[in-house]
This record gives sequence, structure tokens and C-alpha cells, in this order.
Amino acid sequence: MTSPLRLAGPGSPASWLARCRDLDRDRVLRLLAEVDANGLGFSLTVDRVYRLTGARNGVRVDADDQLAVTALIGAGVLVPGRGDWLDVDAWPPRDYVLTLFISATAGRTFYAELRGGER
Repeated sequence: MTSPLRLAGPGSPASWLARCRDLDRDRVLRLLAEVDANGLGFSLTVDRVYRLTGARNGVRVDADDQLAVTALIGAGVLVPGRGDWLDVDAWPPRDYVLTLFISATAGRTFYAELRGGER
């Protein structure tokens, strides 16, 4: 399996985490909540993030969500899990997509940090 750091590209987890802290907090909280509900997946084929819309379907996320998820993967906050072939709204029309999960250590700590800042 490809390592999560390869998915995000060069840079240390600490440098990616610094980028994550600069992202829009509400966007990151929304994305992490979607991941918690098994709602996002990542394609290794085309380095694309999909919002899972059903058991076998996915829709591309917008560019800002794509960048945020890439940073979260690089920081080790999100990790890929089980994959499956899905019908997607892109080319190719079927893609192998890995479900994303929040990592037990870095991910849960970062998620709690963000939620602790809620007013």
C-alpha cells in the first residue's frame, strides 16, 4: 500500500500540520466530520478526493476541499483504509477509491484541538 505521506507529496508531517492550522477551521471541521461518517475517499489513480454519495458512487470535492484533505493526509491526520471500485463523476468513470479515516493519534488530537476552540 502507498504511504499517506506519498499521497500528499514532499514535506514532513509537522510542516503539513502547520499548513492544516492555516486552513479555514470550519472547512476542516466539516471535512473531519464527513470522514468520521465514512463520507470521503481518496483515489490513488488520479490523486483526487471524492465525497461518497452511496455504497458505490462518488462525487469530486471542490478544489479547496481537495487541498485541505491533501494537507490533512500529509500531516497524518487522515489515513487511507479499505478501497473499492466506485462510479465517479470524472474520468475515468470508475475509479479505485480508498475510504479515509482519522488517525488514532495525530488525527484525533488535532480534531479535539479544533473542536476545543468552538464557541
